Amino acid sequence: MATHEIIFQTDGTGRCLYTEAIDLSAVGRLAVARATTIEFDAAAQRWVVRTPEGVERFRHARREACVAWEHAALEAAETHKHESHHQQGEPDHD
Repeated sequence: MATHEIIFQTDGTGRCLYTEAIDLSAVGRLAVARATTIEFDAAAQRWVVRTPEGVERFRHARREACVAWEHAALEAAETHKHESHHQQGEPDHD
């Protein structure tokens, strides 16, 4: 079973990767933003993960592999950002 983590900032804002495993609307009002997109590259016959700026981050023949990579990469980035703030004694802000 996958684990899900919500990181709460000092202002009460929570950040996490969206999941339907937790009813996030029960916590409060949601603001959802895509961190990446996964689209099929017909010429290469591969699924591609891109940032909102269009930078390619990962590609694979299976979309499921892209989704798994996306989840792992974004979770690691959020955890790293959260840990860095705490090591420096700073509150979590964006």
